[in-house]
Amino acid sequence: MILRRRLSFGWLALVFFATGTVAFAHHSFAVYDHSKTLSLKGTVTKWTWSNPHAYLDLEVKDGGAVKHYVLEGTSINMLQRLGWRSNMIKAGDEVSVVEAPLLNGQPAGLLLPNHSRERREKGIAGPCRKHIQENAGTIGAAMMRPFLLAALTFVFAHSTAFARQTATVPDISGLWERARDASIPAQSQPPLKAQYQKDYQAKLALLREANQKGQPIADHVVMCLPDGMPGMMSGPFPMEILQSKGQVTMIQEAYTQVRRILLDREQKPIDEVEPGFYGRSVGHWEGTTLAVDTVGIKESVLYQNIPHSKDMRIKERISPGANGILRDEITIEDPTVLEKPWTFTFGYRRMQDYQLLEYICEDNREYADDKGVQQIRIEPAK
Repeated sequence: MILRRRLSFGWLALVFFATGTVAFAHHSFAVYDHSKTLSLKGTVTKWTWSNPHAYLDLEVKDGGAVKHYVLEGTSINMLQRLGWRSNMIKAGDEVSVVEAPLLNGQPAGLLLPNHSRERREKGIAGPCRKHIQENAGTIGAAMMRPFLLAALTFVFAHSTAFARQTATVPDISGLWERARDASIPAQSQPPLKAQYQKDYQAKLALLREANQKGQPIADHVVMCLPDGMPGMMSGPFPMEILQSKGQVTMIQEAYTQVRRILLDREQKPIDEVEPGFYGRSVGHWEGTTLAVDTVGIKESVLYQNIPHSKDMRIKERISPGANGILRDEITIEDPTVLEKPWTFTFGYRRMQDYQLLEYICEDNREYADDKGVQQIRIEPAK
């Protein structure tokens, strides 16, 4: 017996709170035509509950033929925070959905909210947190505007007081999420030297042009690679901070990224640090501020596609600020690439009654073709 449902997919756009520069998302949605929507009714052949994105495979009757569609959603971590579970959909279910179709005309799309009367009566999906990703390849601003107010309301409603501090070292342990606040300055442009600035601007222009064509250039996330430093500190997913003797550990839910800040240790010379995604971080407390020094980041690990050399040094000053905001003031020093140190700040708010969810990039149907363009695999479910 086929279960007949009309489902509302409250998919989230990924958040990147970047200003002044192009924001690069975990996965580009520029392959989809956000000026159009298409309603589909079909039978589920496969419901893929895995990261980085959930996928819904449908068989849709098109005249006398049956067409196979692949619909892309957001991460299962975000879905779980909305109340979704892996067993809510199964093969054989008949569902109605709304998508933004692929620009190239293939039978695939991005799942969009479907506010039907039946959805409101049955309450299949709860209230959604909506975020705006400031990127040319994201869901159109016109479509997302109704959700911006809800997103801001959610952020401010979950503001809580900091844990009681000791005389010198504050308690910053717990769950945090990125937050906008008036005390956080807008991010400035990186002060690149002329030869690097030219290449950087050319790359941005190439990315914008590719996005406008609906042919976004594949990046590290399409390969299921983590952000590394300092990108992991900008992530739209929650982050957990653990304070222990001699160490502060930061765990980013996306990709289950982990960085360890070794307290009261000497930093090694850069040439003695094996390059990695997170490098070697040492820190110490200066009153209520955690001063951190990080070196040893692979040159292939880029933040917002900004180049750097092997000698890049990342300095952070992490401290409680106004309005319950935890501030991370980041200064990047790289005399090879930058005219001067580049400083920007991220802000976070505490999250109550939340536990980090597992995030393993195990079933990515996005890939880079032989021209380096991001594509999505479309094949009948098995």
